[in-house]
Amino acid sequence: METVTGQPYRFFLIAALAMVGTGCQGWFQPKPDPKQLEAVNEMVGDRTQSVLDVMKLLQTDPSTPVGGPTGTLTCDEAVQWALEHNLALVASAETLPIAQANLVQAGLFPDPNFGQTGAFYFPLSGQGGAVAADFLISETFNGFFAAPFKTQIAKAQKYQAGIDIANQAFGLAQQTHLQFDRLAWLVRSRRIERQIAEAYKQAADDAQAKVGAGAVTLVDVDRAAVQCEDARRLTRRDQIEYEGAATQLNWLMGVQSAPQWVLPESAQDPPPVMQLPSTSQALEEMALKYRMDFLRASFDLQIAKGTVMLARLGTYPQTTIGFDTKRDSSRNWTGGPTFASGLQFFDPGIVGYWIAEYGLIQTERTYEAMKGQVRQDVRNSFSMLLSATEDVRFYQGIVPKEQGILFRQELSFRQGNARFDDLLDTLHEYSEVLRSYESAIEAYQQAEIGLETAVGLSSKRFEQGMPATAH
Repeated sequence: METVTGQPYRFFLIAALAMVGTGCQGWFQPKPDPKQLEAVNEMVGDRTQSVLDVMKLLQTDPSTPVGGPTGTLTCDEAVQWALEHNLALVASAETLPIAQANLVQAGLFPDPNFGQTGAFYFPLSGQGGAVAADFLISETFNGFFAAPFKTQIAKAQKYQAGIDIANQAFGLAQQTHLQFDRLAWLVRSRRIERQIAEAYKQAADDAQAKVGAGAVTLVDVDRAAVQCEDARRLTRRDQIEYEGAATQLNWLMGVQSAPQWVLPESAQDPPPVMQLPSTSQALEEMALKYRMDFLRASFDLQIAKGTVMLARLGTYPQTTIGFDTKRDSSRNWTGGPTFASGLQFFDPGIVGYWIAEYGLIQTERTYEAMKGQVRQDVRNSFSMLLSATEDVRFYQGIVPKEQGILFRQELSFRQGNARFDDLLDTLHEYSEVLRSYESAIEAYQQAEIGLETAVGLSSKRFEQGMPATAH
């Protein structure tokens, strides 16, 4: 039967083994936390509805070229390629094992000190005798109390590292989406400029046929030809910009070779307009839940609180305990515990404590201010998207009318019932409406990405949680 007197020794043995086990974590290679990697993957997937695999990023060799996509490339496929192969994201993924290593480092206990408190004393007289020595092993006791708070801070920083990777991946998905939209816009712009060039060419041909009759002058023909050539110039410019934008999209997808893909035929169609709620209230609540910079700020609070606790420990003097043993020239061993403590007279740590305390107050106030800023970001972006939506819908209704007006004006000119100047004015108005429509679409797509950034979700993701619309 176990005696009561043996229990304290058992307790101290277990405690000592636990301390040694914790302190010896520094002997092993820290590896990424699988749970954190999975949490980052879920964070990105929930916000973008795309797949992120951080472990795959960590295993990627950035020096190995990636073969790009071929055939038809959709926007979702481009985003997925970027999340799998973007070189900047591959490099940033290394912050996760670094954060895990910092967490392990924070939990390590301070190393003990071992050495002599004096010299080796050799016998110098003729009487002889043994060499005398004095040995001391000591440990700073304060480090054991600071370790939990250092671990708390390092754990919060580890979570922040995961949030940073997820936020970078979310931003990359938005950037890729916007670049894809830019390519689709350039495709539509080229088509429109070709339509405008053909309309001016047809007008010039019709005018040329009437030059002999004196109804139209060669100057009028040249005016139409100039406008036709200008539209062709814009077509060539759009093609050059398209090639540059395609190369940029390849770079976002982690592909350094020339693009080997084409956009789908549906890219030539105007994008659908999002159905928006009557107010931004629901989107504001989503932003407070999903904005990753706001989530990251919550861990700033934990770090500030941990810093205050460390500063409070700093008001206690540095205390060292140890064991000193001595052998004299007669080979007699003596020993006993040692104790040393600093006298905190000029700097008792009070100022350092209040610096940390003020820092905590500032962090709390910054966090509260950020709540209002998140809401305001959503309101501003929501307003901009509403305005862009109204422009797009206006031009969606006006473009068919302008086409009808142009058709009737062309017919009237051929029948001799309209002047050529009137036809050129109608053509100019028609061209400006088409170009303004495409500019409105581009502004709408940029405003949509702006709202996604403000809410912290992709548009197709936050549309699922929005109430009935009024716009």
